[in-house]
Amino acid sequence: MARPWHKLVLIAILAMVSATFVTVPAQAATVDLVLTRTSPADPITGDKVTFTGTAPASLAGATVALQRRVGKTADWVKAAATKVTTDGTYALSGVATGVGLNQWRVTATKNGSVHTSKVAKTTVYAWYYLSQLDTVDDDSFGSDSVAVGGKTYSKSVMNSYDSALANDGNIVWGEWNLSYRCKTLNTWVGVADSSESGFGADFTIYVDGAETDLGTKTLGPATATVLDVSTRLRLRLELQGTPDTQKNDLDGYGVYGNAKVLCSGKP
Repeated sequence: MARPWHKLVLIAILAMVSATFVTVPAQAATVDLVLTRTSPADPITGDKVTFTGTAPASLAGATVALQRRVGKTADWVKAAATKVTTDGTYALSGVATGVGLNQWRVTATKNGSVHTSKVAKTTVYAWYYLSQLDTVDDDSFGSDSVAVGGKTYSKSVMNSYDSALANDGNIVWGEWNLSYRCKTLNTWVGVADSSESGFGADFTIYVDGAETDLGTKTLGPATATVLDVSTRLRLRLELQGTPDTQKNDLDGYGVYGNAKVLCSGKP
């Protein structure tokens, strides 16, 4: 049978053990920092994203850290830091990373109190070359590095063999899915320097069936083309030899030089 003083000692020991394992809840951050993005909401990966902000007067001189999260679940990482000015303002910037969602916030700690801002969001875009994407379907269409007007376009799409446009009425083409993730097509159109004299090609682009006629190109410098492909699914590039090319059986290549699309994710 335990003596009374033994019970008292046991109770004291159990109380000490319980106190040792009590979890102290983390201090909740106070959302009193204001973060305002001053650069576009749709940067290209690698672009600088700039912010200004305001803080309570009590945080003058404190360090605010800009944090970035890629996607929805990745860890927050420090992107930049600066001090709050005497008038309660600050300015800093970070680099857009990856493709798709970037989240941003600022935090500051002073006298043991944690301060933070609401989360700001940006959608990050990146360029994807058509030559590096799979086609949905194609007819005599391929990719290569090719010179047009003395300039080399290393990631071009074009007819896959030089006599493909010499056949009467023949149209060659390639189709890609944009998956509603892209907003801009950028390319240089022209005829390869290796083409026979007199060779010409007609260039046509279809975006979800809507036609853009780029006209006829012959030997000479390529022409820059930029096309809006926002909220579209299917991209189709076509080439057809001109009547003289087909009549005279001329060999050559119609080139969509360095054709690429700007997208918020791989199409």
